[in-house]
Amino acid sequence: MRFAQLTLPGQRMGFHLIATRYTLAQLADAFARQVGTVIVDDTGLKGEYDFTIDLVPEEGTPMMAQTMLISALRHQLGFTVKSEKTAVEYYTIEGAEKVAAGN
Repeated sequence: MRFAQLTLPGQRMGFHLIATRYTLAQLADAFARQVGTVIVDDTGLKGEYDFTIDLVPEEGTPMMAQTMLISALRHQLGFTVKSEKTAVEYYTIEGAEKVAAGN
């Protein structure tokens, strides 16, 4: 995935995102990491796709705001995006020990 910085009128900054040969699951995972939430690909579409997305925050909105990414998915790629509650698998680290390094 490549990002190119955009400079818009009024000194607003944005990004032009180019994803080549990405699955929808990979795209969802990349966006999920940016906004710190779980995004699930439930389209059933298989295969790799090329995506081009312009990410431009509204005035006073952080660069990688969740609303900006969802808006791009809806309006630029035509995806239906909805919020739901569902079970999510996760791991919990309950402790750590220092281990002596070997040779």
